[in-house]
Amino acid sequence: MTHTEALPFERLAALPGARLIGHTGHAFTRLSYDSRIISDPSHSCFLAIRGDFHDGHDFIEAAYRLGVRCFICTDLADPGLYPDAGFAIVPDVMAALHALAAQHRSQFSYPVIGITGSNGKTVVKEWLTRLLVPAQRVVRSPKSYNSQLGVPLSLWNLSSADDVAIIECGISKPGEMENLASIVQPTIGVFTHVGNAHLEHFIGVQQLVEEKCRLFTRAEKVFYPAQQPIITEGLAAVGFSGEHCTWGAAGSGAMLELLSTLDTARGKHLRVFFKGREEELFIPFKDDGSVSNALLAYVVAEELGAYSSAIRESLSSLSRIEMRLERFSGWNGAVILSDVYNNDLNALELSLDELSKIKGVRKRMVLLSDILESGIPDEVLYPKVAEYLKLYGIDHLVTVGDRIRRFRGDFDLDVICFSTTDDLLQQVEQLDLSDAAVLLKGARTFRFERIVQRLQRKVHASALEIHLPSMLHNLNFYRSHIHSGARVMAMVKAFGYGTGEAPVAGMLEYHGVHQLGVAYVNEGVALRKQGVRLPILVLNPDAGSFGQLIEHRLEPEIYSLKQLRMLDRSLQRLRLREYPIHLKVDTGMHRLGFTGEALTELLQQLSNFKTIRVVGVMSHLAAAEMPEHDDYTRHQINLFNAACEAIQRVLGYRFKRHICNTAGMLRFPEAQGDMVRLGIGLYGAPSCAEDAKHLQPVAHLRSVISQIRQVDAGASVGYTRAGIADHARMIATIPVGYADGYRRSLSNGKGRVWIRGQYAPVTGNVCMDMIMVDVTSVPGVQEGDEVVLFGDAPTISEVALAADTIPYEILSGISARLRRIYVHS
Repeated sequence: MTHTEALPFERLAALPGARLIGHTGHAFTRLSYDSRIISDPSHSCFLAIRGDFHDGHDFIEAAYRLGVRCFICTDLADPGLYPDAGFAIVPDVMAALHALAAQHRSQFSYPVIGITGSNGKTVVKEWLTRLLVPAQRVVRSPKSYNSQLGVPLSLWNLSSADDVAIIECGISKPGEMENLASIVQPTIGVFTHVGNAHLEHFIGVQQLVEEKCRLFTRAEKVFYPAQQPIITEGLAAVGFSGEHCTWGAAGSGAMLELLSTLDTARGKHLRVFFKGREEELFIPFKDDGSVSNALLAYVVAEELGAYSSAIRESLSSLSRIEMRLERFSGWNGAVILSDVYNNDLNALELSLDELSKIKGVRKRMVLLSDILESGIPDEVLYPKVAEYLKLYGIDHLVTVGDRIRRFRGDFDLDVICFSTTDDLLQQVEQLDLSDAAVLLKGARTFRFERIVQRLQRKVHASALEIHLPSMLHNLNFYRSHIHSGARVMAMVKAFGYGTGEAPVAGMLEYHGVHQLGVAYVNEGVALRKQGVRLPILVLNPDAGSFGQLIEHRLEPEIYSLKQLRMLDRSLQRLRLREYPIHLKVDTGMHRLGFTGEALTELLQQLSNFKTIRVVGVMSHLAAAEMPEHDDYTRHQINLFNAACEAIQRVLGYRFKRHICNTAGMLRFPEAQGDMVRLGIGLYGAPSCAEDAKHLQPVAHLRSVISQIRQVDAGASVGYTRAGIADHARMIATIPVGYADGYRRSLSNGKGRVWIRGQYAPVTGNVCMDMIMVDVTSVPGVQEGDEVVLFGDAPTISEVALAADTIPYEILSGISARLRRIYVHS
């Protein structure tokens, strides 16, 4: 965690009970507590925090080796080992962190919003941020940093450049919220929802609510749903005297009253009464939880003075905040969903819902530990779990823990029980995972991440991570620029541009994409076998595959009369009529399509084909992303519109018109027609200047360092002795090469990778299975360290530029031998 102004180390003398030793002339901007992820050691202060399963003091030496020179700890055996470092010795490092955060927070007078609740905290925080930006500069808790550690680290990010702060606060036992309230000092409170999660250390829901309400004792206003009066009671119990700001049903007297709702295909229309007037709102969700979260975010944004019409527009394009789930390939064709951090009843149901969306498997299995965070008596809890497993069609259950074992008889399915995770690990290879979808759901204390490591298919040390929430963010960005009548076709050809078409297609289908596009019939068949039901356009179908195309109800792109006649004969043999096709018009790409005399001949004969129905007419823009060719693009659009009018006059009915690719739909919105085709932009690579600042990277290519060796001056590295060391260097070998898709043109300094927070250049030629990089200037580098070949840094666009190619080629060229890991958060 970081803020912009450096804090002199000597200021730490003001911490409770602190004494400073060593070199006190340093300053720092960052707070770090994990020696494995210190990105800027020279500007970091290391917190030696003691926890139940670790002691930060054991990692002081590692942090020092990385370059950290500021430390906060409770004791130090031998200060002489760290001659140029400064140490603040305090009675309690966590208490010192809280005091440091409180002092930092007190410097700012802008609104600080504290958010708590049983669930929905992260969703409301992220949605409120989206409603306020860009009108206001918002600083917020990263991810789900809502604990006794996460909250003070979040506060450390506050700076004078911000207009408002949003801090998420969670608790697990009595007494914790008072600590957080004293450092957050919220001026505005948001209580999202009262549920039965995290009750383990509380007498009941009432005590939990009162404890959470202590966050707002000194707040000016608190926002919450009026239909939960227990929150009103909790606020009264803690002496809250500020303004109650609520939303509720019609006639409830709430600040915002929900008068009526109307479900549509895309979401829910809301008619509300707010600030003395009726308003029409729209949110792209239908469930009650999302409605409540969206309305809370809306009323808070309005109260903060954001521009109303901008808020309503942002409200209509909110996207779902995904769970912390990872998806990857396991043994024998298994698909593994891993959520080893959330273990309450609500989180279990959400994970089971995700498991149910996996298609093309023969069975579904759950590996589940004792549930420790529900606060529900076991006699009620585990029968409820059994109901959920039955509801979501689970075939096999593997349990870990003695509490869930007692209720084995309540589960009407095949059950295997283990007392500990170690017991399961001893027999995990005997589990039949063939063609199964498997959910791992465990409380933190059971350390299910060890099971994850064992179940992963052992193929390659490197992996391509696909962040599905980032893809959803990109999809929603483009949706916000599409007119209301246009549909979205997502291109998932070439193995989903290398990311894996089935999981990507499943996510896109779930989130309302209207159609998918692939290059060849076999790609469409694979999607159908995975359970994808959306219409699928095949861009380049050959006549030999028409049988499979028809069997799996795929829609062909037809670009010649010869091809149309062959399809017609296939359909006649099957006695089929009005089979859906898309006609391809060549307007200037000069690749495939009807043009000139061929188009004239098509118009003369089209009405004779009774076996087909034209559901779409399409074309390709050759240079939509290039402003210097805008006149040519407009010429293409005009030709396309004229061709569509001529085809419609012959057919006598309407069809979907689509010519715009990703760049075209942004730069030529008048040409969006009935459908747009989204390609590389979905995957996080900008297609033009208009989307470059708004996309999130989806694909992250990661590996590890296999070996580090010193190379003397004058020695060569790699084949053909292409890399000559001009002085002694440290060279790291990474198990990724051109056979994996890392291009040979990135050899000898053109390519670079990201290790421990800084770049390391490629040295010598890229080999088939390995590259070598110079890590001489990377402090603390070790064998086994993570390496990022593209992702956040360097970006895939930067890698493509260095390789003198385009992001399409980099992404689609990643070898299938690399694991694909699908991250849901």
